[in-house]
Amino acid sequence: MSIPVTIMMFWSLQALGVGLYAIFPSPVDSRGPVMLLRLFVTGLFVFPAALVAALCALSGSGPYIASLGFVLVLAMGGWLVIEIATFRFREYGAQLAMVSRAT
Repeated sequence: MSIPVTIMMFWSLQALGVGLYAIFPSPVDSRGPVMLLRLFVTGLFVFPAALVAALCALSGSGPYIASLGFVLVLAMGGWLVIEIATFRFREYGAQLAMVSRAT
């Protein structure tokens, strides 16, 4: 039961990292206010999946249904973030590369 949850968590957090890089392309911003913003966004990203899992577990559905809900919500969030990052890279790819190389 933990293998799909682990795989989806890894994939969705990698997708979130790509999405955050599409928004803030500077590699130097690993400390300071942008790090706090990234931490806050990561918490917001995982919160709906944890909420769905908690509600499923509290309703008596069992750990398998709670894990399935967690995995599905993370998959949908990861897919949405990848779509947003793809749009940003498609529209502003050259500009993002220039900003990333300038710092």
